[in-house]
Amino acid sequence: MQELPDLSRLTHEQKDDLIRMLFPLIEQVRLLMARVEELEARLSKDSPNSSKPPSSDGLTKKTGSLRVSSGAKRGRQAGRICKTLKRSNQVDVVIEYPLPEHCQECGATLNLADAQLDERRQVFDIPVAQFQVTEHRTQQLRCTCGQLQQREFPESVTEVVQYGTERARTRGASDRGAVVAARA
Repeated sequence: MQELPDLSRLTHEQKDDLIRMLFPLIEQVRLLMARVEELEARLSKDSPNSSKPPSSDGLTKKTGSLRVSSGAKRGRQAGRICKTLKRSNQVDVVIEYPLPEHCQECGATLNLADAQLDERRQVFDIPVAQFQVTEHRTQQLRCTCGQLQQREFPESVTEVVQYGTERARTRGASDRGAVVAARA
């Protein structure tokens, strides 16, 4: 690189020439700096921090998990007390799977009265909630005197179709889920 000339020895005209040469170079440096920033930003993008597919990441090694191993083996640990569902003595529905009347091997008639219970399995299910639809009806009648007799609905019944007070108390289920259960 050249050394800077002694500016005190230059004439005004030489200084003006130097300044005229610097202005295009300053603009060129600004454009090159912007291009470098753009390229660095593009290089720093990969699949986790952009919309690029994982296949575009190349063969660079990914950082591993920061999780520290506890030293315990996988699965149920020794000494852990297992808590599972227990059989219920109160069964709501029993489904029997009867034996065929004839042996599947030789075709002989089976004495089904001698059959013994082989195995029992229980399935715990939560029953599907259903709407109870209550229709409120009023009547009207015109008296012989011409007066129209008519009953009013209770204050809690204000719309043609509405949810009841129990629905308002049990708002745990989503509205959409409740409608789907009602249609089932």
